[in-house]
Amino acid sequence: MVFDDGDMKQVDATLNGVFATNPISMHLLPIRMKIIVILLSFLTSSIFCHEWAQISGGLTCITGSVNHVWGTTAQDHIYRCSQPCNGNWVRIDGGLRQVDVNDYEVWGVTSSNH
Repeated sequence: MVFDDGDMKQVDATLNGVFATNPISMHLLPIRMKIIVILLSFLTSSIFCHEWAQISGGLTCITGSVNHVWGTTAQDHIYRCSQPCNGNWVRIDGGLRQVDVNDYEVWGVTSSNH
């Protein structure tokens, strides 16, 4: 499978699909301001159809299990979406910059590397 709309930042694979975060340049502000606005999009692919579908969100880290997709944002917010994920993200209490899951447990790393 090839994704050609930009460079993938992070990828995770489960039995239900392949999930990736991808920085996509959405808008260029005036050159004199020298600022590029970047939107981090959550992308998901079905193993069977091999097509990518964009799902709203601003995740910087993503991981999946049989029942859920988990992700974190640049602000260390944690979100979870039930499989199949259609964009109905639920914010989870706490703060992590990185998260990983299996079918029974969730692990994470805080901004202070704990």
